[in-house]
Amino acid sequence: MNRIIRIMLVAATFATQAHLLSAQETSATTTMPDLRSSSPVVLATWNNGSFTNIDLSSTLHFRKPASMQNLDEDSIYTMPVEDVREVVRDLAYEQLLYRKALADGVTSSLPDIKARLRNFDDLTLAKIYYDAVFMPRINKLQEADLLAIYEADKATRYTIPEILKVQEIWFSNYKPHTVAEGETLESIAKEISGNAEASKRILRDDVLHYYRQAPTAESGKSRTFPLKAGEELLVPVSKDEETSQKIKADETLKKVRSGEDFLALAGKVSDAPEKRREESFMPDIATVEAPLSEFLKAGKKGDVSEVLVGTHGRHILKIADKLSTTVLPFDEVKGKILIPSDNQEKHAATIRIQVMKELSEKYKLVINSDNLKRKFIPGDRSLTTGSVIASAPDFKYTLAEFMRDIEPTMKSYDELSFDERLEWVQNAPAVVRFLIQKDAEARNLDQSPEYRDAVASKELMEIVGEYMRQQQAKITPVSDAELRDFYQKNIDRYTQSGKVTVREITKRVNQSQTPAARAKATEKAKEELMALRKNIKTAEDFEQVARRESQSIATRSRGGLIGEVAPDFRGPSVRNVIDQLKPGEISAPFLYGTEVQMLKMDARTPSVAKPFEEVAKQVRNDYNKSIPGQTEAAKREAMLKEEGFTLKF
Repeated sequence: MNRIIRIMLVAATFATQAHLLSAQETSATTTMPDLRSSSPVVLATWNNGSFTNIDLSSTLHFRKPASMQNLDEDSIYTMPVEDVREVVRDLAYEQLLYRKALADGVTSSLPDIKARLRNFDDLTLAKIYYDAVFMPRINKLQEADLLAIYEADKATRYTIPEILKVQEIWFSNYKPHTVAEGETLESIAKEISGNAEASKRILRDDVLHYYRQAPTAESGKSRTFPLKAGEELLVPVSKDEETSQKIKADETLKKVRSGEDFLALAGKVSDAPEKRREESFMPDIATVEAPLSEFLKAGKKGDVSEVLVGTHGRHILKIADKLSTTVLPFDEVKGKILIPSDNQEKHAATIRIQVMKELSEKYKLVINSDNLKRKFIPGDRSLTTGSVIASAPDFKYTLAEFMRDIEPTMKSYDELSFDERLEWVQNAPAVVRFLIQKDAEARNLDQSPEYRDAVASKELMEIVGEYMRQQQAKITPVSDAELRDFYQKNIDRYTQSGKVTVREITKRVNQSQTPAARAKATEKAKEELMALRKNIKTAEDFEQVARRESQSIATRSRGGLIGEVAPDFRGPSVRNVIDQLKPGEISAPFLYGTEVQMLKMDARTPSVAKPFEEVAKQVRNDYNKSIPGQTEAAKREAMLKEEGFTLKF
């Protein structure tokens, strides 16, 4: 009775709050209310009662309408407004049924309800205890696993490498040269660079290869290869050209510093290939020569370098984007790390053993080892089914209970070793239930809101369910004769459609042709099938022809067998063909989709009405639905109307 009073007080509190908030409400709104509001929002009212968003949230936490069992609370909140209204109607109907049940004397004191609630209470308390005591300790072990995996993979999986994007204006101290017949490296260097010694710096390779990599990475020095006429080389410029290059670079930097657009200038004056002058590239700093690499390491996004002199020219660099190497913190990624399932099971078992050992000591559980070592001999009074195997103040666990617990193993008491018996007793359901319940009560978990709300929800469900069963029992049962009469009058509902076993031979028609060509191909396919049809005399002939001639990949290897199907398995047009066939007959060729088909009827199974006894339950349900007011939906609407139910949205 205390539980009922508690539930009614909670409901009354919500109702009072709701009425204070909605005294001015007289009609439903057309928009979705704020279902997540921390303050009560009235969703519906009825005679002496109401239903708020707070009621909705607390109810959905424990139970949902049958059609929404797989949805979470947020998913229900985001459904169309009409669907949310249906949810509110269902839950309000449940509240009204609960109120009527209490008025009719259906309470938790009824023996069946009381027994089911006792079992539910134990399970709920055990779950809350597990979450409160076991899980923190299991989580601690798992956290250590997660951290170890994180540390092992940190450098690879959880490190985001540096991102560096660079823009550049390059003034090359090389110029391209096409080798002429008879030229040597020295003659080319003397002519272009003004110095034969420059031959040692002549290059052969992509122009961008060099200045974006350190000299050690150069692999295309032309002097290591014999020259060929027509070959392209990169030759150092003369001293005068280098001087002009320096002046041009310095002037360009001034323009950059004065605010001119960097990429626009690069497009005009850079010596990079035209299509690549205005690109942002991502250099590998490890291969970039100093002083370029020093600027890239020290600079930040937006910085523009001085004119930097490198091996292959002068450079003005701009850091377009830069993100330092980032190591993702453990707390940010631990939810994505997977612990091997074996480890999880091992941790759960370890903590279970630890906790149960602690509880056994705390609540003075004593296991009678002497009794466990004895053999069970019927008639021997030293060990009987009433002998105590384990005990604690206010608790006893007997040999009879032990024998019931080991029945699923298909082993007898005597077939178990002492160690096996000891392990069974330590993990016996009654022993575990006693220890957990004692400690849960000591921690006041049986007084927690989570426990009270879960039990109150289950109690409401049990009371409503029992009330509905009692109401159903009061309905005068329909007679067998009435049901049989309904069955006969609606025999089509209980008639199983006939089946046909058919085979096919098909020819595909190319649909990408012009309409005229497609029509011609269709006629040709029909003629080919008709020619085949004339030579088919037996069922075996059809199968052989299908294997040889049919273009249906799915049925060709089976002699054209489609199988046993409903006559309309391919729609009304094919059904018309099938309806005209008798077993053994072959249809004329006809077009179906992209194929010309020819069907053969192997067998036909007529429609058969299922026996009344086989469909009696369905007949009863259909009969009840045919009577106005007998469906659950009709009963719901009648009660809501009777109680003055009004939706407020």
